[in-house]
Amino acid sequence: MKFFEKARRLIELDRYLREESTGSLGVLGEKLGISRAQMFIHLNALKEFGFPIVWNSQKQSYIYSDPDLVEVRFPVIFKHKI
Repeated sequence: MKFFEKARRLIELDRYLREESTGSLGVLGEKLGISRAQMFIHLNALKEFGFPIVWNSQKQSYIYSDPDLVEVRFPVIFKHKI
């Protein structure tokens, strides 16, 4: 279950970054159901992994500096034989 929860958070984070509506670390953590400290750790890990995430002080939001470089998707396919 943890995998799906983390995948959901990543998809939601991607949406907030694209909408440029994350708010502060604390607000973003609240939106995703994690603490400010956990949000800080996750954002830094994504940045280290190469995600072009920056803080935009005018918009008071984290944003992608180049959204075309990022595509978050999880093609999960369940096949069930009867």
